[in-house]
Amino acid sequence: MRTLTPLTLAFSALALAGCGSAAVGGKSTPSGEPGSIAHPIGPTDVVLQVGEGGGFVAPQFAVRQIPSFTLLGDGTVLTPGAVPEIFPGPAVAPIFKAKLNEEEVQALLRRATDAGLMDTTAPDYGDMGSVGIADAGTTTVTIHAGGADHSVAAYALSTDGGSGLSAAQVAARKALSAFVAELPSPSGATAYAPSSYTAYIGKPTSTPQAGASPVVWPGAGDLATIGSSSPTDMRCVEVTGVDATALGEALAKANDQTQWVASSSTNATFSLTVRPGIPGDVGCAPAA
Repeated sequence: MRTLTPLTLAFSALALAGCGSAAVGGKSTPSGEPGSIAHPIGPTDVVLQVGEGGGFVAPQFAVRQIPSFTLLGDGTVLTPGAVPEIFPGPAVAPIFKAKLNEEEVQALLRRATDAGLMDTTAPDYGDMGSVGIADAGTTTVTIHAGGADHSVAAYALSTDGGSGLSAAQVAARKALSAFVAELPSPSGATAYAPSSYTAYIGKPTSTPQAGASPVVWPGAGDLATIGSSSPTDMRCVEVTGVDATALGEALAKANDQTQWVASSSTNATFSLTVRPGIPGDVGCAPAA
């Protein structure tokens, strides 16, 4: 029987300081025009990130989830690519990158402000009891701008909610839902090449495909023992550097049903569930 578990997305926190030209995490923020909202400008600094996690889903699905929208300090936007509805599916989800100019970044941050996402006190969106729906996911928006870190989370945002919601909660949910629905989709998107991966190693979840051979684990360490334990009953390992390059090449030749072996001389097979690394990803760290 398949084990199902609720897991949540977690985003890393970036330390921010004041507005204008103040230093933030060793990087300066643009002073811009009067009234502009200061933000980190580094190419790996997360300015705004939106994702959904949790709910009653299979662990293999939960650990592959990546944010639906990530805005970086230099205006780069990262979004998941479309996955063909074929079986078996790709071994790792594609990610695409595009660019916003500073004017567009400021417009987005102003919209976030108007939606209450940068308020000192986060809006109240209700909870599972007031929404009246079980096992749904939670939408999280994290913002590092204006000299502060902001994070809001709304349970079952895609639903209208139940009668247990107050008028203020309904209004807050509508504002957040509209903000998420109207996130920009810059033109000219190209494929994003991850420089790291988070891999979850477990027992094979399916029978071998006819005619398919197992793929040899290309990274350092023994696939039978590497990795730390995780709430998913799979071992987790963060893959970086040359190992990440080698794993990326191996994943391109595999699919989500591929079985993996520690070496060409071993017979024990494993499943590999992989999440591409992007700025803000917590790797194997427990969700917060």
